[in-house]
This record gives sequence, C-alpha cells and structure tokens, in this order.
Amino acid sequence: MFAAWYRVRSAFFGRYLGRVRGYRLAYWTRESLVSVRVPPGVDPQYTDHPRLAEFFSTEASDPRDPRNAHNEQGGRPSDDPLTLGLHDGDYVIGDGLHRGKTFLVACVPTSIAVYVPLPILAGDRR
Repeated sequence: MFAAWYRVRSAFFGRYLGRVRGYRLAYWTRESLVSVRVPPGVDPQYTDHPRLAEFFSTEASDPRDPRNAHNEQGGRPSDDPLTLGLHDGDYVIGDGLHRGKTFLVACVPTSIAVYVPLPILAGDRR
C-alpha cells in the first residue's frame, strides 16, 4: 500500500519522509490537529507551511479543494488515518487534507486516526 501511495505522492510529499524512521498510530483531537502544517503548493497563495487552522480559515472556489471537503462526504470523516511527515520539527500533512477538514467541522467523532511519524534519532542507522 505504501508503494502505491509513494508512486502517486512522492513528488509532493517525499521531502517530508527523509527524517522519518517509522510511524505509530495515534488518535488526535481537533486541538492537536489544527497545529499540523500544510505543504506549500496545495494552494499557490501559500509558499510557506501554514497551519491547518490558518489554511482552513481561507476559502476556495473549486469544489474539490480540501477546504470544501465538508460538503463532499455528508459531513462525517472516513475512518482512514491521516498521514503526516516532518518539516523542521513540525508535522506536515501528506495524506488526508479532505478527511482532516471534515473532521474539524463535524460534531462527531471526537478523535481522528493519525499516522504520526517517528523521527530518525541521532544514533539511528538507515
């Protein structure tokens, strides 16, 4: 599954995997999720890495844009975990912007599954 994901998303997300040694599954609240960063290029307006809270506070005219995801799936996020990477010590969302937006605006559930990256430590060998 990772190989298929990597073929599709590596150009976009590959740079955020270089310091990742693995993942752990966690369940995050809305308060935890809003501090995750969005990679530049999702919206040409952003050349930096805005936090989800900032990114989702803006509007988009394209109905397929992740900021409009709450209109797509009937208001309930899917059970698929979000996948994060690392950038300068911060988490960056690589897969799941639509699910993240839907979760943030939904009343339930109260947590969302997230694949949290484990950083490579100083003594780790790859």
